[in-house]
Amino acid sequence: MYLLGVLPKLDIEMEREDSLSLNRLTREISETRTIDLAVIALPYISNYTDIEPFTAEPDVSIRFVYADGDFGEPDAVIIPGTRSTILDLRYMEKTGTADLLTNYITNGGRAVGICGGLQMLGQELLDEDGHDSGTSGTKAQGLGILPVVTSFEAEKTTRRWTGIEGDNERIDGYEIHTGRSTITYSAEAVPLFYSDRGGDPEGIVSVGGRVTGTYLHHVFHNDEWRSRWLNQVRKQKGLPELEVVYYEKEKDKRLDELAAAFEAHVSVDDLIELMENHSR
Repeated sequence: MYLLGVLPKLDIEMEREDSLSLNRLTREISETRTIDLAVIALPYISNYTDIEPFTAEPDVSIRFVYADGDFGEPDAVIIPGTRSTILDLRYMEKTGTADLLTNYITNGGRAVGICGGLQMLGQELLDEDGHDSGTSGTKAQGLGILPVVTSFEAEKTTRRWTGIEGDNERIDGYEIHTGRSTITYSAEAVPLFYSDRGGDPEGIVSVGGRVTGTYLHHVFHNDEWRSRWLNQVRKQKGLPELEVVYYEKEKDKRLDELAAAFEAHVSVDDLIELMENHSR
């Protein structure tokens, strides 16, 4: 046994990805939090940190929709990632959330689907070998909002993604999914971003700019892009636009604080030497 140091309890807020994070992210509507952001709480929800940046916005409340009675009248809805798109879509249909979401969008609502959320907003889901649902030959109709057809395959895409949006603004994120989506672009349904890899289109913006779909996790960690999206929500609600909140800079600052505390209380040189000797 080696004792290389004792790290004291630290009051540094860090991102978490377990189900307990859902309650921590919730922020009630108040006089100052005028934007009602609803997140569909899927049974197989994944990548909770996609929502984290909204906790830094001074006027955004966050609540989770577990069933139709929770839906209410949100200013915007996020359909997050999932470990099983088809099973979670069936859950939404069973609870009545799917119909409420479709009606909400049809009547002028604003929504973003991330990864599995993008797939749900599409036309059709094909799972011939059961990689998503666990049952071979499974097919399901999507919500029919976006011109997207998704097939699930054995090989999982896991990669960092970089590209541009609009006037060459840098966008970063990452992909982790088995679905392969075919998107039919048109004058009414345009690419969201373009990748650095040959300028390939990524994601989609449709329904008059109110519905967005993307495979990129951490898309809302792009501070200026998140700010523009929120200002569209504010404008639609008749509220003034706000300046960019630089969540990523604050996150980096917290990571630096953690690193400094670790170096102050742990013998890092001895730790590195131990690791190098163990690897030989």
